[in-house]
Amino acid sequence: EAKSRSEKMERKIDDQIAEGNFLAALNDFIQDLATHRVAALMGPCPQMVLVPAVHGTEVVFEERMILGVERVSPFHLYPESLSTRPGDGDFFIRKPIGKDAAEALKMIPGVKEARLEAALQRPRTGNEEIDAELEKQSQGTAGGNSHKADEDHELIYWWHWATQTQIDEFEGKAAPDEDAGEPAESGSSENKSARVAMMGLMLNGIVVKAVPNWDRTGKPNVFATSYRKRSGAFYGKGCAALAQGAQERVNTASRALQNNINMSAQERTVSDTSLLVDPNAMTKTFPGQNIQVHNRTPADTRRAVEVLATPNYTMQLLRARDVIST
Repeated sequence: EAKSRSEKMERKIDDQIAEGNFLAALNDFIQDLATHRVAALMGPCPQMVLVPAVHGTEVVFEERMILGVERVSPFHLYPESLSTRPGDGDFFIRKPIGKDAAEALKMIPGVKEARLEAALQRPRTGNEEIDAELEKQSQGTAGGNSHKADEDHELIYWWHWATQTQIDEFEGKAAPDEDAGEPAESGSSENKSARVAMMGLMLNGIVVKAVPNWDRTGKPNVFATSYRKRSGAFYGKGCAALAQGAQERVNTASRALQNNINMSAQERTVSDTSLLVDPNAMTKTFPGQNIQVHNRTPADTRRAVEVLATPNYTMQLLRARDVIST
């Protein structure tokens, strides 16, 4: 029974990996890690998809929720500037989304519909110049040519230590008017300044969801790992940095191999000009040249020209490179 259950669980996990696009996200993750030394995966990400289903003799498409995994660009991660680990402070993850995905946020529990509608009116980046340009594009260009504004919206997943005043503002609660004579609650000033661990969503610069952090310690639901921890660094030392020394050794062996091949392929000669008819003959050598020498006695075994060959260590260097690279 245990074996049967484990096999069924393996098939279920395989299906979830295939449906959730995990392998493609993992490939992008590895590419980011090798390129930027930082990589990120986000999940599980609930998604509604249409899947075929068989009812009797008919095949129909039904909407079903699957759990996916997404690759997050390293340039879309925003930890607090002085953080050395995710739990040290605020954390933000940026995710550009399309119009349909932005409107679908209303299905998420806790999203304020009024705030969402305000955020959907026009994408805002927080930069006045960019926002003004987007507004200009949405109204059309000069000359009567219509120009469709970019439909991408800026979605931010955030973890933040918010004050009670910020929470009340999001909930739409009016602050007590002390000038009007309304009695203030005891310790209200302290409560307003107290910081509470919150998390939620922000669309186009407008907070559309804010709930207490699931982690009672207030840490973001972000987990960082590395092959080797590095003091004072947020991401630690990844595989690219760890492989740097080995890569340099491989490069050194490869350069030595190339240099040795070049040198051993070049012919070097030494000549005794006193035995040559023309002392300048060695400066005008060419293939098939016949170099004449003086008559010598049988006891004179000297050679007019000696070819010096540079030793070839190609095989030894290849083995050294293979040992270093593995």
